[in-house]
Amino acid sequence: MPSGNKRTTDYELTILEHTDTIKLIKDVQFGIEYVIESPTTKPITLTTVWTFPTTMINDLGKKYDMIKYDIEKYTNQYTYSNYTLEADYEMIPGKWNVKIFNKDKMLLDKDFYLIEVKK
Repeated sequence: MPSGNKRTTDYELTILEHTDTIKLIKDVQFGIEYVIESPTTKPITLTTVWTFPTTMINDLGKKYDMIKYDIEKYTNQYTYSNYTLEADYEMIPGKWNVKIFNKDKMLLDKDFYLIEVKK
């Protein structure tokens, strides 16, 4: 992660608003909730890819056009993937994208539009 923090939780999130337009505000979280349906409940490995509209450069000078990570999830159970805006360098307006894959099969492709807050 650009911030160096990767958080996971085991609780169900509270959705405040269903939208694909996100205001660029520190600590805002956005993402998707989903259930992967299967005849049997079992763990599977998913690959999550977040793509940013422009290159992000963190406080250590490391550049990110995207982040990609594998995570184990269970089929037939509620889960989610979200991004939390924590640092100034993450405040990038434009189209952000999240894709979720199981092996080479894309299961989800979702765009979010991050917009600057008018003061």
